[in-house]
Amino acid sequence: MTATFLAQAGFGAARLDPLPSDASARRYTRLLGGPRPALL
Repeated sequence: MTATFLAQAGFGAARLDPLPSDASARRYTRLLGGPRPALL
């Protein structure tokens, strides 16, 4: 995830808030402060 990609998608000023992980290798991040709610 790059700052350029986030800025072009309208999330340049969003705060990245990592979600708690579980037993899988996946990682999720909540974007706060963008044009709409989003999870990555």
